Amino acid sequence: MTHKFGLKGLLQLMSAIGIIGMLGLSVLFLSEFHSSLVASKQLEVRERVEIALSLINDFHALEIRGTLTRVEAQTKARETIRQIRTSQNDYLWINDTQHLMLMHPIMPELEGKDLSDFKDAEGKKFFADFVDTALRLGSGYVRYVWPKPGASSVQPKLSYVKLFVPWHWIIGSGVYMDDIEATFRKQLWYLISIIGGLGLLYIYIGFRLRTLVLHRVGGDMDKAVTIATHLASGNLDTPISLQATNGPISRPARSGVLDRLMQVSATRKRVERVNRRLGEALKQSHEAISLVEADLHFSYINPAFTRLFGYQLEEVIGQPISLLEVTGNEAGSPQDAIQMAGQSGLFHGEVLRRAKDGRLIPVLTNIAPVLDEHRIISGYVATMIDLTEIKRVTEQLRENEEKFHAIFDQAFQFIGILSPDGMLRDANQTALDALGLQLADVVGKPLWTTPWWQHSAAQQTKLKAAIAQAALGNFVRFEVSTQGGQGSLRHIDFSLKPVHDGHGRVEQLIAEGRDITERQLAEDEVRTAMVEVSRINTELLASNHKLEQAQIQLLQSEKMASIGLLAAGVAHEINNPIGFVSSNLYALERYVKELLELLDAYEQLETLVHPSQPGAEALASSVVPLLVGLRSLKEHIDLQFLREDAINLLSESHEGTARVKNIVQSLKDFAHASHEDDWDFANIHTGLESTLKVVWNELKYKCEVVKDYGQLPLVQCLLSQLNQVFMNLLINAAQAIEEKGIITICTGTQEQEVWIDIADTGKGIPAEQLSHIFDPFFTTKPIGKGTGLGLSVSYSIVHKHHGRIEVHSEVGKGSTFRVYLPVTQPPTEDTSAHLHGKGDRAQ
Repeated sequence: MTHKFGLKGLLQLMSAIGIIGMLGLSVLFLSEFHSSLVASKQLEVRERVEIALSLINDFHALEIRGTLTRVEAQTKARETIRQIRTSQNDYLWINDTQHLMLMHPIMPELEGKDLSDFKDAEGKKFFADFVDTALRLGSGYVRYVWPKPGASSVQPKLSYVKLFVPWHWIIGSGVYMDDIEATFRKQLWYLISIIGGLGLLYIYIGFRLRTLVLHRVGGDMDKAVTIATHLASGNLDTPISLQATNGPISRPARSGVLDRLMQVSATRKRVERVNRRLGEALKQSHEAISLVEADLHFSYINPAFTRLFGYQLEEVIGQPISLLEVTGNEAGSPQDAIQMAGQSGLFHGEVLRRAKDGRLIPVLTNIAPVLDEHRIISGYVATMIDLTEIKRVTEQLRENEEKFHAIFDQAFQFIGILSPDGMLRDANQTALDALGLQLADVVGKPLWTTPWWQHSAAQQTKLKAAIAQAALGNFVRFEVSTQGGQGSLRHIDFSLKPVHDGHGRVEQLIAEGRDITERQLAEDEVRTAMVEVSRINTELLASNHKLEQAQIQLLQSEKMASIGLLAAGVAHEINNPIGFVSSNLYALERYVKELLELLDAYEQLETLVHPSQPGAEALASSVVPLLVGLRSLKEHIDLQFLREDAINLLSESHEGTARVKNIVQSLKDFAHASHEDDWDFANIHTGLESTLKVVWNELKYKCEVVKDYGQLPLVQCLLSQLNQVFMNLLINAAQAIEEKGIITICTGTQEQEVWIDIADTGKGIPAEQLSHIFDPFFTTKPIGKGTGLGLSVSYSIVHKHHGRIEVHSEVGKGSTFRVYLPVTQPPTEDTSAHLHGKGDRAQ
């Protein structure tokens, strides 16, 4: 009886210990299990996104190799990811960095829309948070509320997003928080049912079988007691083996106990495997992870936490979370972040924390509360990502982006950035202001559908063709009329320039437009003005022709006036040779008369002594007196002198007539009226000598002319006009000499020019008059001595020859005028037309 009673008590004690042991075991790992479940779901979502990114990378590799175009690669990537579904609530979506939804398998009506202002039921712009998190951090978690498939209301959701840089895509996937809680509740009820079943089983065994069981169970009961004892102590690895007996415990009852015990053991092993995996994941994670108790003291940190803050695990365990607090931190203390996580269920934000060495580290923190079976917070799990380098790069990118957009928006031209298929990615403020648009009105749309191009279907077709050409790598430019403000058409100089990536593929197109409306109007005005200018030019040409004729007449008149002034000298020069020629003729007349008398005497003698005359011999005696007379006559007329002097007189007369001929020819050459078509290559020295002959009478009485000629090439010129220049300068030089002086004529070359100096030793020109000597009608000579046109006309002639005149003068010492002339005239219509075909003369 004692044995039986002891065994009964032992069975009752075993039931109590089993129930208490199961309850204790449940309390120990429920909080751990909830945290592990949340972390497991986060990891599952992250792995789903990473799988999608690996697939996108594969399609991007096909694009780089040239197997697919970018459009084809992106299309195939979107459709492949659309099909990735592990359950009704597990899916992926894709949007870009411009907030444009590219693919959403549950809500396809969002595709192609700009979701920058899209809000959830709580008013949160979570798509903007997706883009901000991806651009700032590259990846991260975002909490929001979202419609759940098959549910009538929105549910809290935690999503993981990551940036795919080459395509500017953001890939995301999420988990509904109520799914996590449902899984947790399911496991909780499952454990409760196991514990309740075991409790009922033990009560049934203890109070229903009593003595009968004691007699019949024997060894099986001892085994059951042993198994229950191990289970109560938490050792679930104990092998379970019950032998069938003929006792009152039936086979079904024994089988039910075995099944329940096996389920408990399997559950325990699964939990241990999850814990081991979770522990390894915490160690390998690159994010700093810490577990915090409800009293805000650290209970665990992973190696990444040590690398970030410098604290070892033993230095942190049991320490308050204020260990990382930064005094005066406006971003919030650790306690504030924990409080916000406890109130809203999740804290996500950027905060500033202090490392062991005192460094202040910006970190992106996610804090989630850990709930026990009674939904009471038992602790917190926190993840932190170092933002130091990211913030530096982000700040640099922000500065670069601000500079780019400042230049981009302030550019005078209209500028847009397009995808290779013509979708507008960005437009500068100048282009938007032209029609009073906002960027959201046009971004993400094909350029030809935007308001700038909607006025003309033909222009839209032309733009599509241009985009297709640019997408092939060609630069395209054309003029187009597009829509302007207030419905006006503006003329635009439009171009499309392809931008290539590192592999030579067209990555985007730069559209640039320059408003040339004002230029077009100006060109129209210019064309109208050109017609008027042409008419005026015709009139000016006619007037200029008349002016040229008047100038030619003026030159000729001035030349003739100069000849008039020289007429007396020229006449004197002609009179001298004419005088001695006339005197010689008088002498020759006398010589001829005397020679004729001598000839008459010879004829008489010839008649007397001719053999045919009778008595010729008798007359011989009479011849002697005649011969004596002839001899006397020869001596009288000095026949020998007459012979010599007659030859000399004839020679002098020939010389005199030649002088007259030369003077007349020089005068004729000087007086010749040249024309513009008389340009020819001439000898400057010939012109100087000819001019000297004309003006010699003005020079010879008071001037000594000194010549110092250099070697000059033939010069392309109007020689008769240059002769007038030389004459004006020589006459001025002679008139500047009051009594006796020297006129020096020098010539030479300088590079492609020849120069002629005419210098005198006259009285010189006062400095105050030098600036006026080339003015028309300016003269310092007495009335009747000059017209005031000589130097003015000379200046015009030299200017016409593309030359110049320089003057140097000192009062009391004399003046020097130097004329520079180009050897060859610059090509003009007149000179080139005249010299065409005269190459032999120009040599």
